Amino acid sequence: IPFPRILTTHLRYDSLPKSIFKNKAEIVVLFSNPKDTAVSFFHFHTNVPSVPSYSSWDEFFSKFLSGNSIVAVTDYHAVTWNKYTEDKNTMVIKYEDLKEVEQMLVKQIARFFGISPMAEQIQAIAERDTFQAVRDKA
Repeated sequence: IPFPRILTTHLRYDSLPKSIFKNKAEIVVLFSNPKDTAVSFFHFHTNVPSVPSYSSWDEFFSKFLSGNSIVAVTDYHAVTWNKYTEDKNTMVIKYEDLKEVEQMLVKQIARFFGISPMAEQIQAIAERDTFQAVRDKA
């Protein structure tokens, strides 16, 4: 894969190849609010026939709280990354911030990667990658 490489994954920290950390790759980690994650997984389970479904939100939420759902695995995923959020090669972004502070977040991400985009580029990226723009493309 030619440089620079941009890879996306849902893997836990401890499941990634050690070479990523040995080579000091820059990593952006996206965390979601646990409530939003639970609601999203509930809809996923409800709408995808190949995964187990739940008869109600109450049934799903009960399993979620007891750790007997795939969401519990997601929580473990967050825990594995939490240990490394202060690492200088790791940037943490909250999903909720993507919806509210687009241009500021674009600047922060660019700075993290050592890039100095012009104001017009920042605005274009923020506009192109809004939730509505992504929905319209889908």
